[in-house]
Amino acid sequence: MSDLLTHRSSLDELLAGIRRAGSRPLGHAETMPPAAYQSSDLYELEVSQLFRPGWIVVGHVSEVPDPGDYRCVDLIGEQLVLVRDRQGDLHVLSRVCLHRWMEVATGQGKARAFQCPYHLWTYSLDGRLVGTPEMQQAEDFDRSSCRLPEIRHEIWRGLVFINLDGNAKPLGPQLAPLDEQLGFDSSDQVLVREWDWAQEPGGECAWDWKIFIENFMECYHHIGSHRASLQKGSPGQNSWTDVSNHAYSYLHSVKTEAWLAENPWMQGSGNLLHLYPLTVLGTGTQTSSIHGIYPLGPGRCRVVTKSLVQTELAEDPKWMAEFDERRAQSTVNREDQVVNAAVQRSVMASGARVGRLSHLEQSLWEFYQYLAANLAAD
Repeated sequence: MSDLLTHRSSLDELLAGIRRAGSRPLGHAETMPPAAYQSSDLYELEVSQLFRPGWIVVGHVSEVPDPGDYRCVDLIGEQLVLVRDRQGDLHVLSRVCLHRWMEVATGQGKARAFQCPYHLWTYSLDGRLVGTPEMQQAEDFDRSSCRLPEIRHEIWRGLVFINLDGNAKPLGPQLAPLDEQLGFDSSDQVLVREWDWAQEPGGECAWDWKIFIENFMECYHHIGSHRASLQKGSPGQNSWTDVSNHAYSYLHSVKTEAWLAENPWMQGSGNLLHLYPLTVLGTGTQTSSIHGIYPLGPGRCRVVTKSLVQTELAEDPKWMAEFDERRAQSTVNREDQVVNAAVQRSVMASGARVGRLSHLEQSLWEFYQYLAANLAAD
């Protein structure tokens, strides 16, 4: 197989390259082929072998805290809605009307029911079809047998995960080893802010979903991209990856004592967690972040970062004002935007080749093992 795998590489060649990246020992670790970030054939395989069978975060319990609260989510071609029914139970439903496919809900808000604006078919908040105007002449039509499809979900530490194909192993046991390691539990936190990584809200990011995750899950680049920001308080060379498994990678981004003394709110924060395939978290006791990654195709995705804050702090106007000021002054996300877009442009070049990894990129090596096992197993 050629060392140079371009966008013209066949899927078989590409999978062989992913298999190679996932089978090498850490001391000899190397990247996946550049074609892995631009192949339409590979993206279709990712949808069928990773996204639909996996567990993917779609929100936080604080986004729909009360009966009637709802929030819409689009993911891998699915139009979904997170909603609390009148008894306060959480559901994740398809929001596609069972009549002629209009959306029954958009955006977010509070509702007593979902009513399709096209022909006024109406659904209860748990998905039951309860209103069907002018259907009395439709023979053998029983609306009581119709309901919006419900997507399997689990709640883990305040985060709402879904499994689109309904066949995944339960999530909780897979993440059980983290319970003793994490000081993070977002059940005690609430969503306070969101930040869209695209140039405009709801727009596309010009990079592949894997590029975002790889950049997020290593601190090696602090010495370059973040040398004037993160590197001061979280030196990349001090980071290390914990024992992981087939379900996640866990990276420790170590803060200096001097930095923590100047920024006490950073105590207990900064560790990075990748829950395969699409969920990346910045964990912390006072604040944490969910990075919602929504692949749109090869080399394209949408990314939305949700900031969570401990409930009592979120209710403190002074603390929140300081929090917003820190966010406004931070250059980190903008620095990563530049890097992600530049890397995506470069993987298209004929000179892009497989590269070697540092020990500081162990999380990427683990990610490649996961991809190889689920996309390119012999």
